Amino acid sequence: MRSWGPAVPSSAAPEATYHRRMTDSPDVRAVDITANLVVRCELYCALQRARGEAGHGAAVASVAGHSAVRMLDTDEWFPHQVPPNEYTCFEFAFGLVESESYLRTRAFFRCLREPNSKMIRAMLDNKTLKVLDANAVQTGDIALYHVVAPTLTFLHGGRIREGRVVSKWGVNGLIWEHDWPDVPMDYGTHVLFVGSVLPSVAEQAFLDHHGIKLAQIPDDFEYRIPLPTSE
Repeated sequence: MRSWGPAVPSSAAPEATYHRRMTDSPDVRAVDITANLVVRCELYCALQRARGEAGHGAAVASVAGHSAVRMLDTDEWFPHQVPPNEYTCFEFAFGLVESESYLRTRAFFRCLREPNSKMIRAMLDNKTLKVLDANAVQTGDIALYHVVAPTLTFLHGGRIREGRVVSKWGVNGLIWEHDWPDVPMDYGTHVLFVGSVLPSVAEQAFLDHHGIKLAQIPDDFEYRIPLPTSE
């Protein structure tokens, strides 16, 4: 089974290994987005200054040079109206925030981490996620932003819609539509595109990652969507 860390011959010197980890993406089809560093740095700084929904929108709108980054109405995306501070970018990217089954599981096992880089690497290793060429992505596919040094780490994710990416920015952030290079600088150096997966498939990957059996959840356990927290 292929590991999604950079492949280095066992005979390579430590210096060569480190250099390869610094320069290689986990897949040749991943796209380097470091050329857009100035705009990405300004987007990052804008988000650090933002407070609340109004502040978020105004801060990003103040950044010049990006390709029409725009805030989306969350009503368009969430039939269950989960507050922004209750889900992560990966939960959005994989459609998990729209799955009442997943939200119920996550609420019962409160100590569990949300979908993270290790889970995504496992999904790549076992072929649950199919890597795509950048020119072959379609609406519904997924963009995974990552760094490759010192180890491969996925930091951000979003969904493809009509050639652009829709993703959630920040812990208390909103949903943005943007060209795939236009993300805050702390979201990685490369973007890897993978094919769409059903939320149920991503949920099973989450369960497998944590060794959870749904039978462990009592039938009478009730999940209620949290109310938005005040700023």
